Amino acid sequence: MHALRFLLIHGDAQGASRISSLLAAAQHTVIVTPNIVEAIEALYIERFDAIVLDAALPPAEVAEFAANLRRIEERQGLARIPVVSISAESGADMHAGQENAVWDECLREPLDAAVLTDAVTRLAQAIGNPAARPSNNAGSEFPVLEPEEFEEQMGGDRELMVEIIDLFFEEGQRQMAEMRITLANGNFGQLSRLAHTIKGSLGSLRAPRARSRAHELESAAGAGDASRCRQSFAAFEQDLIELEPELRSLRERVAGQLPTL
Repeated sequence: MHALRFLLIHGDAQGASRISSLLAAAQHTVIVTPNIVEAIEALYIERFDAIVLDAALPPAEVAEFAANLRRIEERQGLARIPVVSISAESGADMHAGQENAVWDECLREPLDAAVLTDAVTRLAQAIGNPAARPSNNAGSEFPVLEPEEFEEQMGGDRELMVEIIDLFFEEGQRQMAEMRITLANGNFGQLSRLAHTIKGSLGSLRAPRARSRAHELESAAGAGDASRCRQSFAAFEQDLIELEPELRSLRERVAGQLPTL
């Protein structure tokens, strides 16, 4: 059985925790989002083998999500990602009125990890998308830094770019120290909040690899998954080590272009 990377969209915290734990126990990586808006954000910064969504989500929101998903796949040159819906209803009822359903398959609760894995693998093979990506390599698919995008995002303001880089180095060290303490203490709520904050900073810097890992850590902490938190945090530290020299080089180059007084 391949280890898969799932995006789980579930509005019920208990249901999401139960499904996430089930899949994690089967050695899969699960990123949980409680709503469509956060799911779309996750798609822009991470890669997934499959998407699992709660059949109870409002149809209009699911349709919006599906439209965004297909646009993202097209823009990023991705193979189509299988979508599986999870329903507590019977097989006949859960398909009623869903002739234009956006999912590829609908499974009934109680969910079985092996059944879901087999369904995703079969669907992926049918659409030519091999679902066999090790989860710990997910971040390496993203560039460490996007200097041109960063400059564009700052409106070409080089002085502001320098300020933001300096602020990140100053605040980042403090945040990482706090994250180590919260992780050691098992304070997952605080860890999730810290990861969310630093994720925003990395987004401003246009550092997608580390931002993706921060999002993964935020999700793992939100689910209270100690093992995945430790794995994600270790990978996140490595991402920041790779980011630092590129950021310092960019700062030196940009600072050298500033007018002298």
